Amino acid sequence: MREQMCSALYSTLSIQDLSLEVVTARATLLSNILNIDTSQVSSTALSTCSSALQLTLSQNPQLAGNPAISKVVLTALSAASKSVQKTSGSSRRLATDSSSYDEVTQSVIALALGAQSYLAIDDPPAIIITENLRLSTSVISY
Repeated sequence: MREQMCSALYSTLSIQDLSLEVVTARATLLSNILNIDTSQVSSTALSTCSSALQLTLSQNPQLAGNPAISKVVLTALSAASKSVQKTSGSSRRLATDSSSYDEVTQSVIALALGAQSYLAIDDPPAIIITENLRLSTSVISY
């Protein structure tokens, strides 16, 4: 079922115009899909959900970096990060191929760049803390 939800969301990417509400809804949905027992998320669902989030953020990182929704977006990335790494005893291993990990990493970078677009030089950094990810970004002068 989670696989179908991720596929349905992915299929709507090209027909929806991006807005704050759309990015928030996608991030919330993906967070809810992935923020469960990781054994209930298949590799295909994780890959599809990670791709949907990465494409959303890469299309317009400024929307995702908006201070009003950036915590929601990072929470979705945190859930994806949690799903990518499953605990196996005391060591961690990748649950899928490295593409999901790369997509989460690229999404965090896009979010950081988007958050920077709301900062002026030497403003205090934008700091967002979630369960699995911590993001601090700023714009400094040299």
